Amino acid sequence: MNQNEYVKHLLNIVDLPTYYSNKYPNNLGYVHSDGRRSFDCWNLIKAVLNGYDETNNTVGYYQRDLSKTGDTNADGLIKQCRDVSTDFSKISVPGAFLYYYDGTHAGTFVGEHEIDGKLYNVIECTAAWDKKVLWSWVDADGTRRHWKGCSSKVGRWSKYGYFKMLDEQGHAVNAGMTQTDAGKKQEYAGRTYKVVKGDTLWGIAQKFLGSGIKWRKIFDYNDLKTTTIQIGQILKIPNE
Repeated sequence: MNQNEYVKHLLNIVDLPTYYSNKYPNNLGYVHSDGRRSFDCWNLIKAVLNGYDETNNTVGYYQRDLSKTGDTNADGLIKQCRDVSTDFSKISVPGAFLYYYDGTHAGTFVGEHEIDGKLYNVIECTAAWDKKVLWSWVDADGTRRHWKGCSSKVGRWSKYGYFKMLDEQGHAVNAGMTQTDAGKKQEYAGRTYKVVKGDTLWGIAQKFLGSGIKWRKIFDYNDLKTTTIQIGQILKIPNE
């Protein structure tokens, strides 16, 4: 399994009806008679890493084989990661494991997705919010947000990393900015940009500021009220 495939499985699961359960082993994707699956935060991640098949609708099915990760928690999972960092402004490649400040929670950065006019970039499982396996957002400083109108701050992720067991397809994180990249950033600093078809704030931030996760700098600099941008709209690009 590579990082892209890992993320694809999570994207499939987030659309399924789910329960929250931290009673091992039945929370590793256990299929209930009503079709819902059981997960908790790090067991969602462990199930996928160990080969969970989200298309298996057999009642009672769950991920039994944990040979790839072992039966571990967030502390054990972060130890299985490479390129561990606390600099969330550099996170860009989907598939990053997110570690909460005291190891009590876990999630996965999956890249920007726009749903009903709101941007999301994290899939996690929590009993605290309405849908148990759900979408959320991580800011460039690690702030964790529950997307109810892009307003609710709920703590902060403390570090992230990429699982060593996954092939490095698309992996290019924490490599540092090249001199060419730095020159491009300086060239574009303070400029304006005209939105074209297919543009997102994430993509524009990645192009001009070096990381898509810095989209909020453009959002705030232009006093935008929504993350939806229009073709032909002129955006001011802030200095980095």
